[in-house]
Amino acid sequence: MLFAKDVPWRCLEGMSFSLFSTEEIRKLSVKAITNSNFLDSVGNVALNSLYDLALGPADTKEVCSTCCQDFNNCPGHFGHVELPLPVYNPLFFDRLYLLIRGTCLACHMLSCPRTAIHLL
Repeated sequence: MLFAKDVPWRCLEGMSFSLFSTEEIRKLSVKAITNSNFLDSVGNVALNSLYDLALGPADTKEVCSTCCQDFNNCPGHFGHVELPLPVYNPLFFDRLYLLIRGTCLACHMLSCPRTAIHLL
């Protein structure tokens, strides 16, 4: 039997998901992605592009320039793209709609009772 009775069983008490802040993204990032070209004129990986070796090797013959590991051992590294305008995550549109709908247009305060705020 795969799960024997001697294996302790745990109950999940909670779980949460969150997003990185702008400051956290910049701290975790090893490279700013500023080049929209993937390859240079001779076919090599372009610097500051999505395939920059600082983000990790994209081919089995390459070595990461951040951790000096090969394709099999490098975990990959974060990069970031600076955008001129805010971009809203479409996965949060339903929550954003609820917040806007529950906001007073005169004072911009939430119009729902404090006990209901945690439900948003």
